[in-house]
Amino acid sequence: MKKKYKIIYIVIAAVFVGSCFWAFLASSIITHNFKKEIFSKNIDAQKVNIKNLIIVETKDNEKHWEMFAETGHYDSYNGEAILNDIIGNFFQNNQVVVSFKADEARFNDKTKRINLNKNAVVIYKDGTYISADSFVWEGTNKNIIATGNVKITKPSKATITGNNATLSNQMTNFKISGSTKTKLYGEGKI
Repeated sequence: MKKKYKIIYIVIAAVFVGSCFWAFLASSIITHNFKKEIFSKNIDAQKVNIKNLIIVETKDNEKHWEMFAETGHYDSYNGEAILNDIIGNFFQNNQVVVSFKADEARFNDKTKRINLNKNAVVIYKDGTYISADSFVWEGTNKNIIATGNVKITKPSKATITGNNATLSNQMTNFKISGSTKTKLYGEGKI
């Protein structure tokens, strides 16, 4: 009878060892892709989804610009916030000099570059209204670059269309290029 118990114990031990080996093998197969994904990506990367976001840049206690977004997400690996339904303002001497809105914007935290996309509009304090497919702004003393279907409207003075434009922050100068068309409006009798 002792031989019978030894065989039963050996069978139970073999089943237990076989089950442990099978579980170890199965878990390494199942988690193989997880390990691969973890090591192929930056472990420090973080993604955050945000609602009702405000981004403000100040320097020497003076506000340079502000941007409000309904929704968005931030990817720390790229240092980029992708924002939806945004409006914003650029300031000079604590006064709003340029306002903007767009359906989508990208803000790079490292370069401070703002890209406005999809129904993007920029309005200067003198009432000049500019629409384009995309606007790019890279800093306080940098020009604003407009690309794609640019339309500049100076109320009661002119409407200018073109493919691309370079605009100064204060709208003192602009350069429009590509296929351009200008309509000038005057006052008085014809």
